Amino acid sequence: MSAEKRPVDEWLFLPKGTVWTSKTACAVLKVVPNADDDDVPEFVKDHELQYAMHISQVQDIVINARLQRKDSTPDMLVQAFLFYYDRDAFIDFDAELHHE
Repeated sequence: MSAEKRPVDEWLFLPKGTVWTSKTACAVLKVVPNADDDDVPEFVKDHELQYAMHISQVQDIVINARLQRKDSTPDMLVQAFLFYYDRDAFIDFDAELHHE
């Protein structure tokens, strides 16, 4: 299921200690609001995942990327995600192209 169609009560989990790419396995799971580390799903613990972002933020990142580039590739969406994750701001693809 694509990010845009996910229920808004879910979180994205990604592997700890790895570089995230468009090929990185992830999990999108419902979590009890305000859960502490003891309340995370066993699946998260078993697969050494970490909270990455609330799904509504992921949805906003995808929407923003596709507004800029209708033909956004999975790699571009991951680039937009990582930019937001690191900076708490949406990527400007035109500005990023000029920095490469």
